[in-house]
Amino acid sequence: MNMHDHETQIIGAFLNNHSLEFAEMLSEDHFYSCRKTYSAIKSALNKKIAINYMDIAKECDNEYKAAELHAMMIMAMPETFESCFALIKEIRAEQLFKNILRTVPSDDVQRDVTDMMARLQGIDFYRDSQCRELKEFFMPFTEQLDEWEHHKDKRMLIGITKLDDALGGLHRGELTVVGARTSVGKSHFALQTALNVSKIKMKVLFVSVEMSGEQMYQRAVIRYSEVSSDKMRSGTLQREDWSKIVEASAIIEDVSFPLSMRMRTIQEIRSRVVFDRPDLLIIDYVGKVLQSLVQYCFGVII
Repeated sequence: MNMHDHETQIIGAFLNNHSLEFAEMLSEDHFYSCRKTYSAIKSALNKKIAINYMDIAKECDNEYKAAELHAMMIMAMPETFESCFALIKEIRAEQLFKNILRTVPSDDVQRDVTDMMARLQGIDFYRDSQCRELKEFFMPFTEQLDEWEHHKDKRMLIGITKLDDALGGLHRGELTVVGARTSVGKSHFALQTALNVSKIKMKVLFVSVEMSGEQMYQRAVIRYSEVSSDKMRSGTLQREDWSKIVEASAIIEDVSFPLSMRMRTIQEIRSRVVFDRPDLLIIDYVGKVLQSLVQYCFGVII
């Protein structure tokens, strides 16, 4: 099939009053040879008028005659509708993508990148939303069980036994949110998780919006040396304390991970994740990152 054939398959289905729910997902810009015909069909749907090929022929500004529209109805094949629909959506997405790449840059590079990311996210692809019976997921479920069994020694464990027992560790594709009131140890928990995951040679990207690198390092030293922060801050470290700090620093050297205090927007974090492909992303804390969006709207509620 060429592009014209794909368009006539879709128009033919609409004229047969089939798959009309898909008409709302399209616009005139998705069509080349059937643009006016689609517009006439969409107008009739908006007015809640029954689709009739004779009426559409009168409204499509002579793009097609009634006999041609009737032929489209006869030639329409329901089994090919979704593939034709997906194709014209993909072609439109490609056109939008090329238009975005041709955008002339301004003097504000950061805003240009942010705007481009927003426009790229606005490109709409067709995704099959067909419902499936729950029982159809039996095989994927058993495959997941088999994968968990074969990789049980490679789980991404947090390092807190009771929590790992409850969650089975962290899993790919899951979003874990840690919530608690101020100053109860959320940042310490996040850092401990990062250190434990790095220790088993998994890649971690830690985005810290609140603490400096020096503060993070201090907490890590306290974690491994068990030397209190009071001793450090008061300058009363003993010889044995210094030995423990040196040993802790050697451990940290072995379990180091990328730490960023400068990434402040979702776009910056997304770009780094795409580039680094970490096994675990930790954001301390995500509320501050979302607040960065306020410069692009009147307000943000989180």
